[in-house]
Amino acid sequence: MRRAQAAIGSSPSRSTAKPRWRRILRLVLLFLIGVPTLYLLAAVGLAFIPVNGDFVEPQDGIEIQLVSNGIHVDFLLPITTEVMDWSQKLPRSAFGAASDRDDHVLFGWGNRVFYLETPKWSDLKVKNVFKAVFWPSDSVMHAQYIQGTFEEARGVCRSLRISETAYRKLCAYIDASFRHDASGAFELIDGKSYGLTDNFYEGVGSYHALNTCNSWTNDGLKEIGVRTALWSPFPFGILRHLR
Repeated sequence: MRRAQAAIGSSPSRSTAKPRWRRILRLVLLFLIGVPTLYLLAAVGLAFIPVNGDFVEPQDGIEIQLVSNGIHVDFLLPITTEVMDWSQKLPRSAFGAASDRDDHVLFGWGNRVFYLETPKWSDLKVKNVFKAVFWPSDSVMHAQYIQGTFEEARGVCRSLRISETAYRKLCAYIDASFRHDASGAFELIDGKSYGLTDNFYEGVGSYHALNTCNSWTNDGLKEIGVRTALWSPFPFGILRHLR
């Protein structure tokens, strides 16, 4: 009788073991599915909410472009203006094949590993995406010399004219995104580039799911008063607000 009672008394612990593990499994699955879903919903929803809605392009000013390669939206700026001469901070001698014919420079900010190893969607690696999204990581700046401007196309490139005051703010925003050495120069990452007219530099700030390469561009537009998305970690949320 004592043995039977002991057996009966021990049965509830075994019967509750499986439900407990099932609850844990459900919570894990809910997290793995729910968090990305909420992130995507927020990314899409907030991308449709405009800020600086009263922005009007000035008749006089400086023309810039917002250029997307499908992953990043970068700023394309003239190398030399009365406001800024980028060749002083990015000497052509530091670029393998940059020439005097190059009159624009393309700027982008992003995750160090993701940026250096993913120039195209075909180079995308799951492990790099996981690290970039779920763990704050170091950032880099990308600069590329360009001859001329890009042809304007929906979803790829938008031209924009801004005032000299706004352009000065944008230059300051971009400059502050580079890490500077003791002499004030940008810190070049040796041996890292996509080609002969671009370089990577150490960046300022941590990259994570809420602070992506595109949210950096979006924040730059917000800072200078240009119409853009409330928040957009993806390219479409930036380009859709530019007429």
